Amino acid sequence: MAFKKHCVMFGKAGVLLSGALAVGLGAAVSSAATVSIYNTGTNDSGNVLASGAAVPNYTLVSAPNGQATTLAVYSSSGGYPGSAWLAPNTTSAWIAPASDGAYSNSPQTFGLPGNYDYQTTFTSAVAGVITITGQWATDNSGTGIVIDGVAAPMTPAELPGYTGFQSFTSFNITGNVVAGSNTLDFLVSNGATSTRTDSANPVGLRVEISRANVAAAPVPGTGALALIGGLAMVGGLALRRRVCG
Repeated sequence: MAFKKHCVMFGKAGVLLSGALAVGLGAAVSSAATVSIYNTGTNDSGNVLASGAAVPNYTLVSAPNGQATTLAVYSSSGGYPGSAWLAPNTTSAWIAPASDGAYSNSPQTFGLPGNYDYQTTFTSAVAGVITITGQWATDNSGTGIVIDGVAAPMTPAELPGYTGFQSFTSFNITGNVVAGSNTLDFLVSNGATSTRTDSANPVGLRVEISRANVAAAPVPGTGALALIGGLAMVGGLALRRRVCG
């Protein structure tokens, strides 16, 4: 009889251990990473470039047929559209298709009417969901922001065509990213003008990023790892009980 009582005690210990490990199963470890994304019109050190300088960290991956796609930095402190564009500061500058003769009006650029896709790249140390906070201004309409090919929901959904270049509009967007290189696109639609036969008129983009963080997907924590070894112990206790009975 004493031996049987001893066997039952093993069985209870196995039940208690099993419950503790079940709680441990829910434990997880998540990580986060800060991502650096360039403001428009800056160099790799984050310094604003001089007007007319080549843009090192944004590319124009799509533009109306016949439009030059090389980008340059432009200052709104002089020349058309002058004061119509958001004033310069030490954080960012306007970027636009570089002067190409027919579609330019020095020191500000002209662009053909149509859709423009300004793209920059960034690196994330982890895969997960990125949150990007910032502000942007466009000439004409800002029609969307795209993370790794997927449009990011935002409010407002579009910057107005004829006032979007006068002040910044804030945005806070999220999207999925991979560990490694990712893309961020700013979409701009340029309207037409009746003052020129080619309908070209000022076009540009200005972006300032204040925060970009990636929340990595949760990974198994120590509780779940303990379960692997613990289950073997529970199984052993249960087997001991059956042998003793």
